[in-house]
Amino acid sequence: MGYGRALPAPFSFGNRLCPDGADDYLLIPGLVGKTWPLEGTIEFWGSVQTARAQREFYVSFTDTGHMDITAYYSPTPGIESPTHGTSAAKPSDTPLYNERHHYAFMWDSVKFYAWSDVVPTQIYSSALMSALNLGIDAVAISAQADGSLPSNTKLDEFRIYDRTLSLAELNLNDNYGIGNNPSTTENLLAWYTFEEFKMLDFSTLQDGSDMRLGISDMSGKNNHAQQFYMDTNPISPTYVLKPI
Repeated sequence: MGYGRALPAPFSFGNRLCPDGADDYLLIPGLVGKTWPLEGTIEFWGSVQTARAQREFYVSFTDTGHMDITAYYSPTPGIESPTHGTSAAKPSDTPLYNERHHYAFMWDSVKFYAWSDVVPTQIYSSALMSALNLGIDAVAISAQADGSLPSNTKLDEFRIYDRTLSLAELNLNDNYGIGNNPSTTENLLAWYTFEEFKMLDFSTLQDGSDMRLGISDMSGKNNHAQQFYMDTNPISPTYVLKPI
């Protein structure tokens, strides 16, 4: 793993994010103003609850374009960009509602890609109209950046990389459905395990000047996720972080 770096703990699923689908979501302010990578991967474990228009992930660009991952293709999430893609890429499988599945959605300068553990031997693709190395205006999890189309999909182990993962890496992370720590950590931009809320430093200099309640970024990049309208009280029956 490299000199002076701790080995990760053995993998296990703990709590997961269970948004109400009404008005709660997460934003990643640390990515705003930076450049969206020319290639990358969004990877997560998700349990789609219902067939409805919603967003599990959304990034808007400074050219007014955007890219999102949606469960609108019920019951299978897909990746799309109405501005930068000719069509969406999505796995051609139909997992049942309320089942936890492992998904990965990728892009490079040519195509969108989609993968899921239902057919773990194939990656599906769709053409892009233009590259996505653009300025970032906003990044949201479980909604669009303005909080609209909130998702009630249950999420765990949400990871953002600045390169596409190979089929071998995706299957290694899947680990026959058991799950695994990321097989590569060098290219992680953000990694959320949704175990607990903490008071975190969202300041650029990490000098304690911008403390907010959120979900810690496990990648070491300090791209913490800030909660909005979520029940963050662990003893509340509607606490948004719940065990599997």
